[in-house]
Formats: sequence, C-alpha cells, structure tokens
Amino acid sequence: MSAAPAYNFTVKVNISEAPPVFAIYDGKQNVTAQPVKVTQPNTTITYQLINNTDDLVFVAPVINDDPNHNLISKISDDGQTIKFTDSDANNENICMQLQVIQSGTPGKVYTSPDPQIRNRKN
Repeated sequence: MSAAPAYNFTVKVNISEAPPVFAIYDGKQNVTAQPVKVTQPNTTITYQLINNTDDLVFVAPVINDDPNHNLISKISDDGQTIKFTDSDANNENICMQLQVIQSGTPGKVYTSPDPQIRNRKN
C-alpha cells in the first residue's frame, strides 16, 4: 500500500479588508479554492501562514458535516501551521473553515470561507 498523500497549502490573510481575505495557495503558489479530494486513509492537509505581518496565529477551525469525526486538526506550537489528518472512513463533504486571531487581540476571530474536503473511496 502506498503512503497516504500529503497536501500542502500556504495562506495569506488580509484582515484590513471587511470581510478579511484568505488567499490559499497550492504547492505551485497558484491561488486555489478547489476542494481537497481525499481517497486514502490518513491523508494530511497542511496550511501554513505566510507574509504574516499582523501577528496572526491559527486557532481551532470550524468543522461541519463530519458526524463521524474523520477530520482531526493539530496546530503547531507557534500557531503558524495547522495540519489536518483525514481518516477517509466515510464518503462525505466536510466543511472546514480556517480561523486566525491576532495574538495581541485574541478576542477577535477571523474566519475563512469554506475550503471543502471531499472524502471519496477510489
């Protein structure tokens, strides 16, 4: 059996605009809004903040439509990276929204649009 795929994205957040703009870039640095299609157990999906001049850090994401808890997230100690592991146990569309705060003003949460994760068996 082959190793589970790993998807890596970088995220630039502009909180000066209302609503804040989350630009998500794929591994080739192209802006992407495409859902991630998961077809193997334990697929990892990583988002890392870039050009972070506002002292932003990831906080717990909003996850919906995952009744079996297939998606698990872990935030790095410095808050700059969030990594999801998807068990791909069920066919479903999981709605996941990234969230960031400014470490100096933790009461204000900025939430991304929905970078959807689609679980599909091969």
